Amino acid sequence: MDMTDLSMVPTRRRSPRRNRTVVTFLDIENVAEYLRVNPKVLGGYRQEMSWYHALQTIFMWHNETLNIWSHLIGTLCFVCLLLITVANQQRFTPQWPLLIFDLAAVYTLSISTLFHTCLCISKSHFQFWRKLDFTGILVVMFGMYWPFCYYSFGCIGSDGRNWFVLYVSVAGALATLCLGVVLLPVFQSNRFHVFRPLIFAIMIIWGFTPVLHIAAVDWEVNAIRNAVVLTMSMFALVIVGGLLYMTRWPESVFHANKLSAYGFHSHFLFHVCVVIGLVTFHVGNVVLYKWRESQGGCSISTSFVQANPV
Repeated sequence: MDMTDLSMVPTRRRSPRRNRTVVTFLDIENVAEYLRVNPKVLGGYRQEMSWYHALQTIFMWHNETLNIWSHLIGTLCFVCLLLITVANQQRFTPQWPLLIFDLAAVYTLSISTLFHTCLCISKSHFQFWRKLDFTGILVVMFGMYWPFCYYSFGCIGSDGRNWFVLYVSVAGALATLCLGVVLLPVFQSNRFHVFRPLIFAIMIIWGFTPVLHIAAVDWEVNAIRNAVVLTMSMFALVIVGGLLYMTRWPESVFHANKLSAYGFHSHFLFHVCVVIGLVTFHVGNVVLYKWRESQGGCSISTSFVQANPV
């Protein structure tokens, strides 16, 4: 197949008839080396351009279009969820743990949107926004521990608060350790394509601990059971997305498929899994939040919960 069939996106010139930007497209052989993050995506690349023109490409078809829009829509979704959470404040149960997660999700998804929009401006922009993108992943992973651990353990007396502090503190230490690794220059190399998801998997592995803990203690409580199922579904979605990212499927199999030049490739599918997973996790924590409120808020004790399963 002729590589020009797969080429897409901006080289800037003006149409003499309508005085607007006309877009042509570049294949992988004709773009800067740092933009060749995924060698299985053969076309749809944008050449280096200004901020102004990069922002224009949000509304153009290229190999980052679906990456941009998947997390842009995710950002808007979590802004709405954040506003709904604030508007539905309850009397007894604090909202701040859920708001921490929602704000972390907005930050992470918006940073990812900006990264995929402006990575073609220059190599320095690419490196800067990519590091922010990696830190955003850790921010939302750390943010996940706050609502689940608080509504599961932090509301049930001193023993429960001790578990809450333990889980969040260890998560914070792991996030700091992972942050130090992802900011290393060598970590940005394509040689670490498979290793990168494994670093973030450390946070996921620790995340199973409080989920399994509360499932073992209060599985008979419907709200706990539903929240655990939704949280495990989130983990499953993120793991599936990570595997797609690592294996570069489907472009590694259908390497000449034009769809990858239009943005339909493993990274986009990873984005979709992440957004659906985050929304699923939010719903699970809303279940816990409403259950705590129905039980009288965070003044309840462990014995009260066990004596009054719902």
